[in-house]
Amino acid sequence: MLEANEKVKSLANLKDTNEYTELEQLHNSGIAPIKSNEITGSLKGRSNVLSKIRELVEKAEKEVLICTSALDFEDKSRVLVPALEKLSKNVKVKIVLSGDAEKVKKINNKFDLKAKHVDTNARLFLADKKEVLFMVTSNEAEEEMAVWLSSPFFTESLSNIVSQALK
Repeated sequence: MLEANEKVKSLANLKDTNEYTELEQLHNSGIAPIKSNEITGSLKGRSNVLSKIRELVEKAEKEVLICTSALDFEDKSRVLVPALEKLSKNVKVKIVLSGDAEKVKKINNKFDLKAKHVDTNARLFLADKKEVLFMVTSNEAEEEMAVWLSSPFFTESLSNIVSQALK
């Protein structure tokens, strides 16, 4: 009987804990579920990838980071360049291109850019350190495929890694 009284007393004191208060608030206010299609997505096909890249660049408010090959940039330039030109002057644009250094110089002159040359096969597009689009196929692939991710923590970390590599 003594053990039962202790358990009743313990349960009675449960209402006084912070955890109980938080659970009660959560129960009363509810919680909005996170929908996976709002934070991730996969894209297949050139037109789908180009549309998402355009959307990322045009929605950017603070910063755009483009890391791709010179060939890929040139191939996507009819979408990328107009989207970059539409950006406000307050949006910082960093472009890093791999491939032939002379090709990077030609692209800089042709499109009036300040792209830097790097030695990497990475192809990614970051916007505001919140969203990233990874290309998961190489330049030579038959069909383009990409993964889009909306994760400020991950994207900021990735942006910092790329920025460190540029130093």
